[in-house]
Order: sequence, then C-alpha cells, then structure tokens
Amino acid sequence: MQIKREAAKEQGGKDKIRKPPRSEGIQKNIRILIVEDDDSFRNSLVRTLGKNFGVKSARNGKEGLDKYKEGGIDIVITDLRMPIMDGFTLLVELQDFDSESKIIVLSSLVTDANSCLLMCSGAKKVMVKPYDLEELNRAIQEVSKS
Repeated sequence: MQIKREAAKEQGGKDKIRKPPRSEGIQKNIRILIVEDDDSFRNSLVRTLGKNFGVKSARNGKEGLDKYKEGGIDIVITDLRMPIMDGFTLLVELQDFDSESKIIVLSSLVTDANSCLLMCSGAKKVMVKPYDLEELNRAIQEVSKS
C-alpha cells in the first residue's frame, strides 16, 4: 500500500501523511475456491489471497466440486495430486458441469506435456509450485477477465 504525502502542512509544520482506504485495490468481488490437500499450503493461500479476494477452500477434488456446485465461485485454484479426487479429474468434472468455469492449476507436478493437456482440458492458467505471489495475483486478474 503506497503512502501518499499531502503538500499542505498541518499545525506544527509537519507533513500530513494519509494512507489510502483499506478497500483500495482489494477485489473481494472475485470469489476464489482453493482446492489443496496440504493443510499448511492451503491455509497459507487462504490467508494470503483472503487479503484481496473472497476465498473458500476444499481439501480434495470431490469437496471442491461440491462447493463449486453450491455457487458463488468465480475462479478455482487447484492442485493436481490429491486424495479422493485429483485435480485433473476435478478440472474435467468442472468443465462438464460448467463449461465457463475458470480454473488455475497450481502444482509441483506441472510438466510441458501435462500443461498442454491441462490447457486443452479447460484450465485457463497452469502454474508451478512454489509460486510467486505477484504472478499468482496477475493470473487471477487475467483469468477473471477471460
């Protein structure tokens, strides 16, 4: 958050420092579902992305699919390897349920070969763990506009 200095002087001759309102730059209208089986990674993403977006989470693909079907999700961010239902199966099921679903795959298992398959199967963006927060935020903005 950038601090803005006003040119006008307050009493006592000190610059008045004003912080932008907290809501500036926050996109709570973008609702994200994070599907990740690793509790610490999932909770970290929820905390980090929750500062700027509306966030829900699920521990596996089945739970993620159920939450998506409840409605109110704009973007799904999913891992690939998970118990019960993996991320690729989730991707296919989401596309069958809603061909307009917006999915970002975020996994350490991404390769050139499966990246092409994931994109052809409906993923809007494929990213490799560990992720860069700025890059993930750009991907979310990009995918939300697609």
